[in-house]
Amino acid sequence: MGTSTIVSIFGWRMGFIGPGLLCLVVAGILFITLQDRPQTYGLPHITDFKKDFSAGKPSKKSTGKLQLEVLKSRVVWQIGLAAALLYTARYAIHSWGPFYFQEAKGFSIEEAGWLMGLNTMLGLAGAISSGFISDRIFGSRRNIPTLIYGSLLIVGLVILFVSPPGYIWIDAVGLGLFEFALGGSLVFLAGLIAVDVFSKKATGAVKGVVGLFSYVGAATQDWVSGLLINMGKTVVDGKTTYNFDYAFYFWISAAVLSLIAALTVWDVKSKA
Repeated sequence: MGTSTIVSIFGWRMGFIGPGLLCLVVAGILFITLQDRPQTYGLPHITDFKKDFSAGKPSKKSTGKLQLEVLKSRVVWQIGLAAALLYTARYAIHSWGPFYFQEAKGFSIEEAGWLMGLNTMLGLAGAISSGFISDRIFGSRRNIPTLIYGSLLIVGLVILFVSPPGYIWIDAVGLGLFEFALGGSLVFLAGLIAVDVFSKKATGAVKGVVGLFSYVGAATQDWVSGLLINMGKTVVDGKTTYNFDYAFYFWISAAVLSLIAALTVWDVKSKA
Protein backbone atom coordinates (compact mmCIF):
# COMPACT_ATOMS: atom_id res chain seq x y z
CA MET A 1 0.00 0.00 0.00
CA GLY A 2 2.73 2.40 1.02
CA THR A 3 4.88 1.68 -2.00
CA SER A 4 2.08 2.24 -4.51
CA THR A 5 1.22 5.54 -2.79
CA ILE A 6 4.88 6.64 -2.80
CA VAL A 7 5.22 5.76 -6.51
CA SER A 8 2.06 7.66 -7.44
CA ILE A 9 3.30 10.78 -5.60
CA PHE A 10 7.11 10.77 -5.91
CA GLY A 11 7.77 8.53 -8.93
CA TRP A 12 9.00 4.96 -9.47
CA ARG A 13 12.53 5.52 -8.12
CA MET A 14 11.20 6.29 -4.66
CA GLY A 15 9.32 2.99 -4.85
CA PHE A 16 12.76 1.36 -4.47
CA ILE A 17 14.49 3.92 -2.28
CA GLY A 18 11.75 4.18 0.37
CA PRO A 19 11.39 0.45 1.16
CA GLY A 20 15.18 0.08 0.96
CA LEU A 21 15.72 2.69 3.66
CA LEU A 22 13.06 1.04 5.82
CA CYS A 23 14.83 -2.30 5.46
CA LEU A 24 18.10 -0.72 6.60
CA VAL A 25 16.39 0.60 9.73
CA VAL A 26 14.84 -2.81 10.51
CA ALA A 27 18.17 -4.55 9.88
CA GLY A 28 19.88 -2.21 12.35
CA ILE A 29 17.25 -2.87 15.02
CA LEU A 30 17.57 -6.65 14.56
CA PHE A 31 21.36 -6.47 14.69
CA ILE A 32 21.17 -4.75 18.07
CA THR A 33 18.33 -6.75 19.64
CA LEU A 34 18.37 -10.26 18.10
CA GLN A 35 19.82 -12.96 20.37
CA ASP A 36 21.36 -16.35 19.55
CA ARG A 37 20.55 -19.76 21.10
CA PRO A 38 20.93 -20.08 24.90
CA GLN A 39 23.84 -22.53 24.49
CA THR A 40 25.98 -19.88 22.79
CA TYR A 41 25.82 -17.88 26.04
CA GLY A 42 26.77 -20.85 28.22
CA LEU A 43 23.16 -21.56 29.23
CA PRO A 44 21.55 -25.02 29.17
CA HIS A 45 19.24 -26.23 26.41
CA ILE A 46 15.66 -25.12 27.06
CA THR A 47 14.44 -28.74 27.36
CA ASP A 48 17.12 -29.48 29.98
CA PHE A 49 16.31 -26.29 31.87
CA LYS A 50 12.57 -27.01 32.01
CA LYS A 51 13.01 -30.80 32.35
CA ASP A 52 10.45 -31.13 29.56
CA PHE A 53 11.36 -33.93 27.17
CA SER A 54 7.91 -34.45 25.69
CA ALA A 55 9.33 -33.73 22.23
CA GLY A 56 12.33 -35.99 22.83
CA LYS A 57 15.76 -35.27 24.23
CA PRO A 58 18.15 -33.05 22.24
CA SER A 59 20.23 -35.05 19.76
CA LYS A 60 23.78 -35.89 20.82
CA LYS A 61 25.01 -36.02 17.22
CA SER A 62 27.32 -33.28 15.99
CA THR A 63 25.83 -30.39 14.06
CA GLY A 64 27.89 -31.32 10.99
CA LYS A 65 26.58 -34.89 10.98
CA LEU A 66 22.99 -33.71 11.39
CA GLN A 67 23.40 -31.25 8.53
CA LEU A 68 24.76 -34.03 6.30
CA GLU A 69 21.72 -36.15 7.15
CA VAL A 70 19.53 -33.25 6.06
CA LEU A 71 21.17 -33.10 2.63
CA LYS A 72 20.72 -36.85 2.20
CA SER A 73 17.10 -36.84 3.31
CA ARG A 74 14.41 -37.53 0.73
CA VAL A 75 11.90 -35.69 2.92
CA VAL A 76 13.78 -32.39 2.71
CA TRP A 77 13.95 -32.61 -1.07
CA GLN A 78 10.23 -33.36 -1.26
CA ILE A 79 9.43 -30.38 0.96
CA GLY A 80 11.87 -28.28 -1.05
CA LEU A 81 10.06 -29.15 -4.28
CA ALA A 82 6.70 -28.27 -2.70
CA ALA A 83 8.14 -24.97 -1.46
CA ALA A 84 9.60 -24.14 -4.90
CA LEU A 85 6.20 -24.61 -6.51
CA LEU A 86 4.48 -22.65 -3.73
CA TYR A 87 6.90 -19.75 -4.23
CA THR A 88 6.13 -19.91 -7.94
CA ALA A 89 2.48 -19.15 -7.19
CA ARG A 90 3.39 -16.70 -4.42
CA TYR A 91 5.68 -14.49 -6.49
CA ALA A 92 3.51 -14.84 -9.57
CA ILE A 93 0.78 -12.91 -7.78
CA HIS A 94 3.11 -10.61 -5.85
CA SER A 95 5.20 -9.74 -8.93
CA TRP A 96 2.57 -9.73 -11.67
CA GLY A 97 -0.58 -9.09 -9.61
CA PRO A 98 -0.54 -5.28 -9.85
CA PHE A 99 0.07 -5.50 -13.61
CA TYR A 100 -2.72 -8.07 -13.97
CA PHE A 101 -5.20 -5.94 -12.03
CA GLN A 102 -4.40 -2.91 -14.16
CA GLU A 103 -4.37 -4.59 -17.57
CA ALA A 104 -7.01 -7.32 -17.18
CA LYS A 105 -9.33 -5.79 -14.57
CA GLY A 106 -8.99 -2.09 -15.38
CA PHE A 107 -7.87 -0.89 -11.93
CA SER A 108 -5.64 2.13 -11.41
CA ILE A 109 -2.15 1.69 -9.97
CA GLU A 110 -3.40 3.03 -6.62
CA GLU A 111 -6.35 0.62 -6.57
CA ALA A 112 -4.10 -2.30 -7.49
CA GLY A 113 -1.57 -1.32 -4.83
CA TRP A 114 -4.15 -0.97 -2.07
CA LEU A 115 -5.82 -4.22 -3.08
CA MET A 116 -2.49 -6.05 -2.88
CA GLY A 117 -1.45 -4.33 0.34
CA LEU A 118 -4.67 -4.79 2.29
CA ASN A 119 -4.97 -8.45 1.37
CA THR A 120 -1.33 -9.10 2.21
CA MET A 121 -2.31 -8.31 5.80
CA LEU A 122 -4.49 -11.42 5.62
CA GLY A 123 -1.30 -13.39 5.00
CA LEU A 124 -0.22 -12.43 8.51
CA ALA A 125 -3.54 -13.69 9.85
CA GLY A 126 -3.08 -16.95 7.97
CA ALA A 127 0.41 -17.42 9.38
CA ILE A 128 -0.72 -16.73 12.94
CA SER A 129 -3.76 -18.98 12.70
CA SER A 130 -1.86 -21.87 11.11
CA GLY A 131 0.21 -22.68 14.17
CA PHE A 132 -2.76 -22.37 16.51
CA ILE A 133 -4.97 -24.54 14.30
CA SER A 134 -2.37 -27.26 13.74
CA ASP A 135 -1.39 -27.40 17.43
CA ARG A 136 -4.75 -27.00 19.17
CA ILE A 137 -7.19 -28.58 16.72
CA PHE A 138 -5.05 -31.22 14.99
CA GLY A 139 -2.68 -32.09 17.84
CA SER A 140 0.48 -30.63 16.24
CA ARG A 141 -0.14 -32.55 13.02
CA ARG A 142 0.78 -30.44 10.00
CA ASN A 143 -0.60 -32.64 7.20
CA ILE A 144 -4.33 -31.90 7.45
CA PRO A 145 -3.85 -28.10 7.86
CA THR A 146 -1.44 -28.18 4.89
CA LEU A 147 -4.18 -29.80 2.79
CA ILE A 148 -6.76 -27.24 3.95
CA TYR A 149 -4.57 -24.17 3.40
CA GLY A 150 -3.24 -25.48 0.08
CA SER A 151 -6.77 -26.11 -1.19
CA LEU A 152 -7.90 -22.62 -0.17
CA LEU A 153 -4.91 -21.13 -1.98
CA ILE A 154 -5.88 -22.89 -5.21
CA VAL A 155 -9.50 -21.72 -4.85
CA GLY A 156 -8.30 -18.14 -4.40
CA LEU A 157 -6.20 -18.32 -7.57
CA VAL A 158 -9.14 -19.71 -9.55
CA ILE A 159 -11.39 -16.87 -8.34
CA LEU A 160 -8.82 -14.29 -9.46
CA PHE A 161 -8.65 -15.98 -12.85
CA VAL A 162 -12.37 -16.33 -13.61
CA SER A 163 -13.75 -13.17 -11.97
CA PRO A 164 -15.01 -10.60 -14.51
CA PRO A 165 -13.43 -7.13 -14.84
CA GLY A 166 -14.90 -4.32 -12.78
CA TYR A 167 -15.90 -6.35 -9.72
CA ILE A 168 -13.20 -5.36 -7.27
CA TRP A 169 -14.93 -7.01 -4.32
CA ILE A 170 -14.75 -10.42 -6.03
CA ASP A 171 -11.05 -9.91 -6.68
CA ALA A 172 -10.63 -8.81 -3.06
CA VAL A 173 -12.24 -12.07 -1.89
CA GLY A 174 -10.09 -14.17 -4.22
CA LEU A 175 -6.89 -12.36 -3.33
CA GLY A 176 -7.74 -12.37 0.38
CA LEU A 177 -8.33 -16.12 0.29
CA PHE A 178 -5.06 -16.62 -1.59
CA GLU A 179 -3.05 -14.48 0.83
CA PHE A 180 -4.58 -16.03 3.95
CA ALA A 181 -3.87 -19.54 2.69
CA LEU A 182 -0.41 -18.53 1.51
CA GLY A 183 0.50 -17.29 4.99
CA GLY A 184 -0.39 -20.64 6.52
CA SER A 185 1.20 -22.69 3.74
CA LEU A 186 4.49 -20.81 4.10
CA VAL A 187 4.56 -21.57 7.82
CA PHE A 188 4.17 -25.28 7.14
CA LEU A 189 6.34 -25.78 4.06
CA ALA A 190 9.03 -23.21 4.80
CA GLY A 191 9.26 -24.05 8.48
CA LEU A 192 7.16 -26.26 10.72
CA ILE A 193 7.12 -29.54 8.77
CA ALA A 194 10.87 -29.65 8.18
CA VAL A 195 11.78 -28.36 11.66
CA ASP A 196 9.38 -30.85 13.29
CA VAL A 197 11.02 -33.75 11.47
CA PHE A 198 14.69 -32.93 12.08
CA SER A 199 16.78 -32.04 15.10
CA LYS A 200 16.73 -28.39 16.13
CA LYS A 201 20.54 -28.39 15.69
CA ALA A 202 20.00 -28.93 11.96
CA THR A 203 17.32 -26.27 11.61
CA GLY A 204 19.65 -23.93 9.70
CA ALA A 205 20.51 -26.60 7.14
CA VAL A 206 16.85 -27.58 6.70
CA LYS A 207 15.77 -23.97 6.23
CA GLY A 208 18.71 -23.36 3.91
CA VAL A 209 17.87 -26.23 1.56
CA VAL A 210 14.15 -25.41 1.53
CA GLY A 211 14.95 -21.71 1.07
CA LEU A 212 17.23 -22.48 -1.88
CA PHE A 213 14.46 -24.44 -3.57
CA SER A 214 11.95 -21.69 -2.80
CA TYR A 215 13.86 -18.88 -4.45
CA VAL A 216 14.89 -20.99 -7.43
CA GLY A 217 11.15 -21.45 -7.95
CA ALA A 218 10.52 -17.73 -7.48
CA ALA A 219 13.26 -16.74 -9.94
CA THR A 220 12.18 -19.30 -12.54
CA GLN A 221 8.61 -18.13 -12.25
CA ASP A 222 9.49 -14.58 -13.26
CA TRP A 223 10.94 -15.37 -16.66
CA VAL A 224 8.44 -18.14 -17.45
CA SER A 225 5.52 -15.88 -16.51
CA GLY A 226 7.02 -13.06 -18.55
CA LEU A 227 7.22 -15.30 -21.61
CA LEU A 228 3.64 -16.54 -21.17
CA ILE A 229 2.24 -13.05 -20.63
CA ASN A 230 4.12 -11.79 -23.67
CA MET A 231 2.57 -14.65 -25.69
CA GLY A 232 -0.83 -13.17 -24.85
CA LYS A 233 0.16 -9.68 -25.93
CA THR A 234 -1.68 -8.14 -28.89
CA VAL A 235 -1.44 -4.69 -30.42
CA VAL A 236 -4.42 -3.31 -32.35
CA ASP A 237 -4.40 0.27 -33.68
CA GLY A 238 -1.56 1.12 -31.33
CA LYS A 239 -3.40 -0.20 -28.26
CA THR A 240 -1.73 -3.05 -26.34
CA THR A 241 -3.81 -5.69 -24.57
CA TYR A 242 -2.78 -8.78 -22.64
CA ASN A 243 -4.33 -12.21 -22.26
CA PHE A 244 -3.25 -13.83 -18.99
CA ASP A 245 -4.78 -17.27 -19.60
CA TYR A 246 -1.51 -19.14 -20.19
CA ALA A 247 0.12 -17.46 -17.21
CA PHE A 248 -2.74 -18.42 -14.91
CA TYR A 249 -2.68 -22.01 -16.17
CA PHE A 250 0.98 -22.05 -15.13
CA TRP A 251 0.36 -20.43 -11.74
CA ILE A 252 -2.61 -22.65 -10.82
CA SER A 253 -0.73 -25.77 -11.96
CA ALA A 254 2.21 -24.80 -9.74
CA ALA A 255 -0.12 -24.43 -6.74
CA VAL A 256 -1.75 -27.82 -7.39
CA LEU A 257 1.61 -29.57 -7.81
CA SER A 258 2.91 -27.88 -4.66
CA LEU A 259 0.03 -29.33 -2.67
CA ILE A 260 0.56 -32.78 -4.16
CA ALA A 261 4.28 -32.66 -3.34
CA ALA A 262 3.53 -31.53 0.23
CA LEU A 263 1.10 -34.41 0.72
CA THR A 264 3.82 -36.95 -0.18
CA VAL A 265 5.20 -36.40 3.35
CA TRP A 266 1.79 -36.90 4.96
CA ASP A 267 2.91 -39.48 7.53
CA VAL A 268 6.55 -38.52 7.97
CA LYS A 269 7.93 -39.11 11.48
CA SER A 270 10.36 -37.03 13.52
CA LYS A 271 14.04 -37.97 13.31
CA ALA A 272 15.15 -35.65 16.10
